[in-house]
Amino acid sequence: MAENTTNATIIYFLSGFKLIVISCFLPAYIVLIWVFASRSVFYTKVVYKIMMHIGIMNCFHMMTTGYACIMDFWPGGYNFYVVWIFFYIRYSHSWTITLLNLIMATNRVYVVLRVHASDNRIFKVAIYLVWSTLVCFPVLFSISQLDHGYKPDSHTYYYNESHVFSIVLTYFCLCVNCVTLAAYLFLVIGVMYKRFAYHKTVKFSSVEKRILIQALLTFFFFAGFSTAAHYFPEDANVYLTSAFTVFLSLIPCVVFLIHMGFNPFIRKHVACFIARKNYVANSTVMFRENSKTRVSVVYQLSGYVYH
Repeated sequence: MAENTTNATIIYFLSGFKLIVISCFLPAYIVLIWVFASRSVFYTKVVYKIMMHIGIMNCFHMMTTGYACIMDFWPGGYNFYVVWIFFYIRYSHSWTITLLNLIMATNRVYVVLRVHASDNRIFKVAIYLVWSTLVCFPVLFSISQLDHGYKPDSHTYYYNESHVFSIVLTYFCLCVNCVTLAAYLFLVIGVMYKRFAYHKTVKFSSVEKRILIQALLTFFFFAGFSTAAHYFPEDANVYLTSAFTVFLSLIPCVVFLIHMGFNPFIRKHVACFIARKNYVANSTVMFRENSKTRVSVVYQLSGYVYH
């Protein structure tokens, strides 16, 4: 009896903790997505477009976590149709993020190794194809009759992992993660090959370095922990299991911190958006005098302009 009370206390504490964290990070992540979507310096670049779509799926994932926490405190809030939608969003997060990470890795290979045979439209089409899977999979869900939902007594989303549909999807995600890892290894080998075979040094701008770090950390965090979740022992210590489950639920928050922590360019634009300002990059100012254009004043702008 005492053990059950202790476990219930732990579950309620962790649910409250997750709800507080989600309440803080979800609005901030939505602001970041809005900055990516509304500022031309971001939405014209494919890499930031990929980050934006990863962020959209992460926000949906955080909503499912928040709803689960609410159901923990208020069992009367359980609604079969809402739970079905949120479970599907949570389940689809696994393969959509996996595929978007692969697109990100391919884009990094294309940019860093200066591959000119491809076109940015390929990446945009690939992103739309990933989103199209969200329309197809509900049909497969219905056909496969996968047992799934939310268990109020154990406070978790669940699905039948032994079902053939689950097994196929699990190994599909593992294969895609392996291909993504191979793409990053190919990137490293390509850089080394250019350096030693052609005595060329592949130069990275500071922005490209940070973007590559963001892409690598996002991939390794998600791929590593999602793979570990499939092989996590069922008889593990309850405290270890709870801590691991909480961290899995909050991986979208970690991805947000990666974006904000490793890219000061993003931080500046987010700060300006919150302050209702426009960020002005360093530039040269030209003046027209006597109907002739010439540089009369040159100075650096790094200030802010209010809307």
